[in-house]
Amino acid sequence: MEINNANSHRIMLDQIYTLHELQIYLRSLKTAENLRFEQSINFFEELRNTLPSLLMKYLQDYAESNKINLQNQEQVLKLSVDLVNYLESIPVVELTFPIDLTYRQIIKICKWWRTNSNDAVVVNIKINPELLSGLTIAFKGKYFDYSLNRWLEHEGAVAIAKLLTPT
Repeated sequence: MEINNANSHRIMLDQIYTLHELQIYLRSLKTAENLRFEQSINFFEELRNTLPSLLMKYLQDYAESNKINLQNQEQVLKLSVDLVNYLESIPVVELTFPIDLTYRQIIKICKWWRTNSNDAVVVNIKINPELLSGLTIAFKGKYFDYSLNRWLEHEGAVAIAKLLTPT
């Protein structure tokens, strides 16, 4: 029942694109783990009320295909812990733009990254108007600055100096 293969969990990953969405799923699963201390409740109904509908649908589909009884609290808690571990292992791409993006643009960027890097990633979008245009990328300890501001401070400054130097 160990969850460790991104390809077998495509349904769930197709619903998580941003760090914020990932955090919502993680918080929901951790809240569900706390249900074990509530002995007087109907576990399955409380689980259904606690989890986002898409996550609950994923759990139901996964449980059905892997013969997990969602009425069995221990099996569901094991699945929940495994799923939390899997979600916490998903790398985050930090992208900084000079303007705000639409959700559709964020999804497109995330899908592009997943397709071209073969990584199951989520994106964290930040806004910094000082970039002027372009973007910065931080991923797995590496940082790349493709902003106009950086260019103007470095290569652009040299180009402007050459233009202003009499020949």
